[in-house]
Formats: sequence, structure tokens, C-alpha cells
Amino acid sequence: MRYRLAARKADIDGLTQLPHNTAFREALAAEVARARRYDRKIALLVVDVDNFKQINDRSGHLLGDSILAELGARLMGLVRLADVPCRIGGDEFAVILPSPRRLTR
Repeated sequence: MRYRLAARKADIDGLTQLPHNTAFREALAAEVARARRYDRKIALLVVDVDNFKQINDRSGHLLGDSILAELGARLMGLVRLADVPCRIGGDEFAVILPSPRRLTR
């Protein structure tokens, strides 16, 4: 149980509660492989918060941290269950958007 908790903490950004860069790269590789295997499409959304350094410099890191946490929460609230939102850098986020499974008859 301790190992699982430590592994989860290693993969999750403590501020935004989103997977971080390493987990993002692993998830992206897995989703690309799955898309190739099943001949599906995949999309990647990348978000960079413009002028974020200025927010930290002018208003402080507490406000900057709260903005990042809010952005992480909003991303989680907007994505589908199959999507993978991640924090990939200081003010950079990405969402892996695999295409839905094809329905077979």
C-alpha cells in the first residue's frame, strides 16, 4: 500500500492533482501505440498560460499557484473519462484525446 501511494505521488503533480510530465509521456506513448494498433485517431491539446511569469512576479506565487490549481481542476471537469489531462511544465498543460472506440455490429 505504501508503494502504491508513493508511486501515485511520483506520477501526480501535487498542485494541480494532474499527472506530470513523465506520466504524460508514458500515457502518450501508450495512446499512440493503441491508436496505431486499432487504426484510430488521436488528438493532443497543448495549453500554455501566457504571461504567467508576470502574474507570479507582480502578484506572488500564492496567486500563481491558485491559478494553476484552478486550471487543473477546470481541465479535469471538462474532459471525457478516456482523456488524459496533464501538467507538463510550469505553466504548460496537455490533454491526450484518444478517439472513441468504434462501434461494431
